[in-house]
Formats: sequence, structure tokens, C-alpha cells
Amino acid sequence: MKDLILEIKNIGIINKAEIKINKINIIAGKNASGKTTSSKLLYSFLITLSDEEKFLYDDKFISSLKRFNHDIFMKLNNIDSFESENYSNLKKSSNVLKALINDFNFIIDEEKIALNKIIEDFDKYLEALNYLESNGIEKRFKDIKIAWNLKESNSNEYYSELLKSLIEYEFGNKKENLINQGESWVKLYENDIFEFESSFPIGIGELKYKNKGFLINDVFYIDTPYLFDFYKSLFRIPSRPFYNQSYYFHHQSLLRRLKSQNEPDWNFSKESNLNLKKMINDVIDGTIYYDDKINDFRFKKGDEDFAIKNTAAGEKSIGIIQSLIYKELDTNSLIIMDEPEVHLHPEWQLKLAEIIVLLSKENDIAFYINSHSPQFIEAIDTYSMYYEVHDTVNYYLTENSDENPSKFNINPVEQSDLVKIYNHLGDPYDKLDEIRGKIKVRNISKVKDGDNY
Repeated sequence: MKDLILEIKNIGIINKAEIKINKINIIAGKNASGKTTSSKLLYSFLITLSDEEKFLYDDKFISSLKRFNHDIFMKLNNIDSFESENYSNLKKSSNVLKALINDFNFIIDEEKIALNKIIEDFDKYLEALNYLESNGIEKRFKDIKIAWNLKESNSNEYYSELLKSLIEYEFGNKKENLINQGESWVKLYENDIFEFESSFPIGIGELKYKNKGFLINDVFYIDTPYLFDFYKSLFRIPSRPFYNQSYYFHHQSLLRRLKSQNEPDWNFSKESNLNLKKMINDVIDGTIYYDDKINDFRFKKGDEDFAIKNTAAGEKSIGIIQSLIYKELDTNSLIIMDEPEVHLHPEWQLKLAEIIVLLSKENDIAFYINSHSPQFIEAIDTYSMYYEVHDTVNYYLTENSDENPSKFNINPVEQSDLVKIYNHLGDPYDKLDEIRGKIKVRNISKVKDGDNY
């Protein structure tokens, strides 16, 4: 993944960026300077290429089936004679669809045959209902057939639809803020092996996609430990985790994987991994686990068991990494972290930095990390030098663009020049020093004036 490059031109608050993805990538900057925009764009593009995309597209497909099924039931209510052949045909169609919807996680051969049968026979169902108003059933069905054919095609149009859906999930109402005047695009590429480029708004311009061997096993986006707290509102029915557009896709995807029973493909018996496991356990002294009896997560610490909502934010933050290692984290995966230091005590920030460096070194896990903490960034730098992997870390800083001061460029910073990042993020400390200076001057004035204080 070290030759992968993310380029962004005139998207949202970002004027331009060229980010070479290394094993560890630190994007430093102040709030509202484009860090999250860049990480969500990277996530959306990579998820479109991963196995996870099938869950998103299948969910959209199921939604179309649900709407169509609802229309059929509405038609049933308008049929005069329940003894008629019309009712029998319609009932048959509706029952098949309902069974598909209830069991559908991904399309398998048997379901494919059943759906194709409905598509082949649908004309006769429509013919039986000609005497009624259509109420859009024909259009619903056309949408289903288009979605089905698109899924089977694996075409640029398919990737365009996926990418458009992910942008809608990840940016919500703010997606309109991504669109600027002038040429706007995002490009992800690796030499001559792989290229994925889209203009914005997606679907207006040409989407380019070619892949001669680029592969990433998985992508995770971690930005809050509180995602556990709204698990039940997202997955009310354990066996049917439909994606909900009121929530970010990355939250729903991460929760679905954290509750899985999968085992990682890397060897935890290696001494380095055993040490890593011990290091994480020593930090939070417990384990987050999913309890299928109550359909929720719990935190076990020694002999005590706690509801996840009563677990400290720092424990949940480290616990997410712990759970991924135990269940879902494969080699050649990317973890995107948005300001992971926020909920951690400074001592735990150092521990997390060491865990990240070791995961990257020993298990081929890449990280893309947004941060505005000088201490956390310095910890990454220090541990990467200690474990002799500092050449696998790239640093970037969001800075105001000279050509457009209201926008930001994401510029590379050499490891030898990290003081530039520390100074940029250290402005609040300078402000405090300034205030302390004013206090000192004020107190001296009071003494001169003979005022006791």
C-alpha cells in the first residue's frame, strides 16, 4: 500500500492535497481545516473497492424490494374478488418477495433464481392488474431490474452508484458543502496498477476505474467510542442489520464487524503479538464483548461485568482496537482514526501510539490518523524511531492556501521538520503565555500603585 496516492482538488474546504499513503500517515491540523474531509473521502473510495461494499449495495437493493412489496400489498387491498386469479398471482409474487427480503444478506444462487423468476413472470402480474391504476408499480419494478443488472455488471456505473451512496452516508446534509465552483475531483491510484477517479458532483462527470491487481483486505473508520451507545437503535433486529441513512455508514459497518465471530488471519501466537495483546490488556484491564442474549455490547473487567454505556470513554476507545485485533483485523488492512487522542488521558495517548506503531510493524496494518495533539504526534514519532520504522511514517499539515486563503492545502512535512507541526498546533500555549504575561504586568502595576493583592 506504500505506493498508493490520494489526490484531492477543490473539494469542500480542501484546495488541494497529494497524500502518499505509507504504513502510518499523520494528518495534523487545527479544527475545520479539511482533515476529516480527506479521511472520509479516502474511506468512501476504499470501501467501494472492498468486500464491505456488497452490504451497502445489497441494502439499497433490499430497500427497492421492500417498496415494491409494499406496492403489491396496496394493490391487494384494491382487488374486489379474493377468489380471482388476479389475487392468486399477486399473492404468490408478494410471498416470494417477502421471503427474499426477510432472509437477504447477500445474493446467493437460490435467491438469484427466485428473483429472476419474478422478473420473468412479472409481466403477467401487471397484465392481471391492468384494470387498476398502476400507482407506480411498473416504475418500482424497472428500478429493481436496473439495480439488479447494475450489480451484475461490475461496471463504472456500478462503482459510481456505490461511491455516490457512500458520500451521502458519510457527509449527509453536508455533502453539498463538498461542491465548489471550478474543477473538482478526487483520485486514488497506485502506479499503473490501479486508478479510481471521480469528479464532483459524482455522476456529473466521468468516473475512471481500472484495477490490475490492487487489493486491500479491509478498511475501518474509528472516530468516537460512543458508537457502542447507539448500537441498539441501529440493529434492533440482530439478524437483519439494514443500514440506516440517519447514521454514518462507517459506524454501522464497524459495529457489525465488532459483533462478528470472525478470527483474524494473522498469527497471534507470535511473541510480538502476545506482547501486543498483553500491552492492550494492561491498559484497559478488561475486554469489550458482544452478548447475543441481550443484543448489546458489555465490558468485562475481572469478575465484574458492566453495561457498555457505563464504561469509560477511554476504555471504549482502546477496546475498539482490542476487539478488532481479536475478531476482524486482517493483514493488509487500513484503520482510519479521526483524532483518537480526544478521549484519552495523556498516558494512554502514549500507549495508543505504541500500539499503533507495533501493529503497523508486526502485522502489515496501515493507519491514516487525523490529529491536533502535538503530544500524540510526538509519541508516534518517538515510538517509530524506537522500533526503527520511522521511514514508514508520513506527516502532513493542513495550511491555508496562498491562492485561496479560505481553503486549505494538505502539505507534506519532513520527519526532521516536525517542529513546524508542533509550532502550528502550539498556538494555544502561546496564547496562555501571553495571558500569563499580562497577569504578571498587571500584578507588578498593582504593587507599584501600593495595592495589596
